[in-house]
Amino acid sequence: DALNYYEKSLAVNPAFVWTYYNLAVIHFRAGDYDKVLELSSRFIGLAPEYTFRIIASSKVYTDILGGGPGLDFSEEIKKTYSDFFRMLVISQYRLTKFSELVSTARYAIGSGFGPVEVFGFYASLASGSDDDRGKAEAFFQNAPGEEKSIYSGQDIFPRFF
Repeated sequence: DALNYYEKSLAVNPAFVWTYYNLAVIHFRAGDYDKVLELSSRFIGLAPEYTFRIIASSKVYTDILGGGPGLDFSEEIKKTYSDFFRMLVISQYRLTKFSELVSTARYAIGSGFGPVEVFGFYASLASGSDDDRGKAEAFFQNAPGEEKSIYSGQDIFPRFF
């Protein structure tokens, strides 16, 4: 159901950062990596400032956020972009789009998104051999829970604003 509602939301407002992000999370968790790549081309071109204006001018958001502690939207946007780029890099890896992956990882690191180790790890795999990738798969299978989830993207969840 959420997928349909997010699709409808895009039809109404195709410039809200978190709609693209949450759609990407749904597709990423379903293993539909091509769809994550498709959404990324539109997500990357968005101006986060527009999303801030939507939130600031919305009575719904004003009512929800008015009585509670203020959110640092610039920090939330950075986390959103970091997680989106992590989904993108992992999706590119799963689809064996290695040259694109290296460019994406470099861009993410240069833009201050993290965790830097994850982007560096995937860029190294993309530049490596099939044997290196086999070792990475073994790492994913045997890594401790938290570390495994950061590198696999399983710690990424929808954000609601």
